[in-house]
Amino acid sequence: MKNRIGLFFLILILASAICACGARINNNSERQANSSKEYHLTRFLGSYEEMESFMEEALKNDFCNKIYLNEDETILTIEATEKQREKWVESAVTKIEDAVKGVPLADGFTVDLNPEYTECLIHASGNRNIKSMTQTSMVILMEAEIYQVFNGIENWSVKYVIVDSDIGEEILNVDFPKESIDYSADMWRYDSESN
Repeated sequence: MKNRIGLFFLILILASAICACGARINNNSERQANSSKEYHLTRFLGSYEEMESFMEEALKNDFCNKIYLNEDETILTIEATEKQREKWVESAVTKIEDAVKGVPLADGFTVDLNPEYTECLIHASGNRNIKSMTQTSMVILMEAEIYQVFNGIENWSVKYVIVDSDIGEEILNVDFPKESIDYSADMWRYDSESN
């Protein structure tokens, strides 16, 4: 009988210890989900007012707990929880997909991206709409940075390639942002763009 009582108390003590450990694990995972992590983005193009508006919107829409530019105004630091990080990633994917879907056939170019947004291939004809191509590319590159950085890739990059679809030749191949993108007219076999 004493052995049974002793065994019963031992089981009770073990069950209490297991429950306490489970509660501690849940508290740790809740704490981790609510703790902020810093993410660093290169400054987006645009005026200081546009950057201010971007930062205000990010705070207002609960994309982060804190957001600020460094003294040189070249790096944007964002403090975000895991849930907020996921919002940045989802938003980036949506904006990239919308930018690619929004290119009309009449604009004379198509965009192909790999799933990680580390490669961007543009097929452009001589009658491409350079303004549309530039705007679409800017959205893709900005959102690809957000996607990569918020997925843990600090040294983000996009292999940006343009193929002249009229002659089937690669006319631009850069590793952005390490290399800059130049849409100079002399890279095209002919330039029928008048705007």
